[in-house]
Amino acid sequence: MTQATLKWTKRAALILAIIPILLFLGFAGAVSLIDFNQYKPQIEQEVAKLTKRDFKIEGEVKVSVLPFMFHLGKMTLKNQPGFEEENLFTMKEAQIELSLKTLFLDKKLKVTSLELIEPKFHFIELADRNNWSDMPLLSFVDGMPQRLVQQVSQITVPVKVSKIAVGESVGGFQKVAMGNEPALLKTSVQSSQSSVSEKAPLEQKQPDWSLESLVVKNAEIIYSNSLQGFSVSLKKANLLAFDVLPNKPFKMNSDFVYQHSQSPRTFDFQINGNILLANHYTQLHLSNWHGVFRLRLPEVLNKPDIRLTTEGENLMVDFKYQQLYVKNTKLEGLEAQVLASFQGEFGVNPVYDGVFEAEKINLKKWIEHLGLPAPEMVKTEALTNASGKFNWHWNGKVLSIKKLDAKVDDTQILGSLSWPFNRQAAEFDLVVNNLNMDDFMVKVDLPAIRPGDLTHNTQNTQETHLYPIPMAVLQELNASGKLQFNSLTFQGLKLPTVDMQLLANSGNWEIAPLDIQFAQGQLQSKLMAELASNRSDYVWKGRTKDLALGGIVNSGSNGAQQPQGVLDSHFLLKTSGVNPQQWLAHLQGSVNADFKQIKLSGLDINQILSGSLELTDNNNAFTHFKHIEVMGQISDGIFTPKRLLLQSERFKGTGHGTLDLRTQQIEGDLLLTVAESTEVLAGLRGLSLPVKLEGGLAQPNWSINVAELNPKMAQNSASLSAITHLLQ
Repeated sequence: MTQATLKWTKRAALILAIIPILLFLGFAGAVSLIDFNQYKPQIEQEVAKLTKRDFKIEGEVKVSVLPFMFHLGKMTLKNQPGFEEENLFTMKEAQIELSLKTLFLDKKLKVTSLELIEPKFHFIELADRNNWSDMPLLSFVDGMPQRLVQQVSQITVPVKVSKIAVGESVGGFQKVAMGNEPALLKTSVQSSQSSVSEKAPLEQKQPDWSLESLVVKNAEIIYSNSLQGFSVSLKKANLLAFDVLPNKPFKMNSDFVYQHSQSPRTFDFQINGNILLANHYTQLHLSNWHGVFRLRLPEVLNKPDIRLTTEGENLMVDFKYQQLYVKNTKLEGLEAQVLASFQGEFGVNPVYDGVFEAEKINLKKWIEHLGLPAPEMVKTEALTNASGKFNWHWNGKVLSIKKLDAKVDDTQILGSLSWPFNRQAAEFDLVVNNLNMDDFMVKVDLPAIRPGDLTHNTQNTQETHLYPIPMAVLQELNASGKLQFNSLTFQGLKLPTVDMQLLANSGNWEIAPLDIQFAQGQLQSKLMAELASNRSDYVWKGRTKDLALGGIVNSGSNGAQQPQGVLDSHFLLKTSGVNPQQWLAHLQGSVNADFKQIKLSGLDINQILSGSLELTDNNNAFTHFKHIEVMGQISDGIFTPKRLLLQSERFKGTGHGTLDLRTQQIEGDLLLTVAESTEVLAGLRGLSLPVKLEGGLAQPNWSINVAELNPKMAQNSASLSAITHLLQ
């Protein structure tokens, strides 16, 4: 190469290097001289046509060259008339950074970074309409890039800008940023889906765009339902993501505050994970996420915050078909761990299926930290260790739980149940093993009712009562189903098996059957109740068969033996009240009972009639009856027999008296006729002895009623005189 050629080559290279600089300076100069605010009316008109809403850009529209960035000031999208909230969408400002390289070399606009400052969406649902479903938002997103380019192409710059294909560059990003939110809030997406399906080439062409960074600051999304009277909000939401690519996962960090208007609790979330936007931005995938959220209550409740951690394997939201899938999500906090997976469809008719498993949940601590009404338990250790697993199904109206296997303290719960969130009845089929109801007694303060006040006039004073389930819950319960208890303990009474079928509706209860299998014998019955805050009435009828008395009658305070024997009976009982004491005080009804092989402590009359008079130790003495037949009425908790027949080994008899069921005190007079005696006491055979019985049912006191005994008969019979002396 000659010297002249080299010289001109350098000059040509210098000129070629200067041309792009001159072009850039010309572009920069043109941009700096243009007032982009003049295009605001055109943009506002286009957006208003597409959304059927008034759209205003109240702030400035500015463009800078280095970096090449569009800055849009405050924007508002109005609601249609008839909505209390004026705006559907507002945003304080937006900054869109474009690639100069792509603009000059490829003659295309390519967004490299996007920053949205304080965007706010307020979705409102009324009884007959909402403020979003009539907007073809997907069409708006598809067409907006072309219209924006048309506006930009009118600007006189040294570089010709070609139109952007729908779904590429800015358009692809806008579909992600704006096209998904309403579907999350149960909108009708049929029009959007149809518009996409009609454009087959869109489905086949892969978007060609990327973002170096995506930033959302202090965003807010509010959903209000005026018909049901609640609102849900995501506030103070921030999002930071880098290297955002279509159809490829990218990392993101986000934090936001969640609150429901009907709950005093506030959730502060911080979460990071991998996000994938797929199927033309209709699917959102979140994988391998980790996060922390804090549960806060109002300061007036003076409750400590809860800090919980969450992580999961996979979450997918399909906005087009409104499907949700969550796999292996974990929640840990307050020394508890919860695992869950579920999938289903959201929208107008939500349907979900999932599995749930939890370990080491201190229910009492969770109730306290969640700010829920905490019952005052008699046993402080109750509800401190719960675990279990089950499958669940939710159709938007009814929550169904199947394959339930849970444990609360030492009690195991198995079976299934369904709980509707409307006026329909809950249904259940449960088996409860090893339940001690005495461990779960709750203290409840109710108006005092005098034992003899059958009109239930409440007093000004309060009484504390104990219930395994608060009375308010029983009064409001609407449910039906089967319930079986195995190894049930209630007030010290151990019941091997209890079978019951419940029908409850707003305080009206029917338990039929209510069958109890005791260690020996059984009870078959039916219970009906009307529960109210100031009055509760009960009707209980049924029968006992081969029922051992030893397991149902308390022993005396001095440690005497319990009555022994077997009971067959029929009964019809009515009562009212709010605790066992009042139930016994108001008890009315009838009883027809047949006792077999019964033993009453305190005295062995058969031993006396056999000639043995060793009565120095009566604690272990008892009279054995082959048979006792009794029929009578109960009035205000006192049983009075109309018929009483007794038969023992050496005597038989009749009698009358009373049994106070409230105190288990007995008082009665028996007329015993000696049927058999030894030769020593042969003079007593055929004699009728007036015997008085009084004291505790477990160990009554026996005595001969001397006032009714013929004095001459006692004087003429040494045996009778001795017995009379012993029993005085």
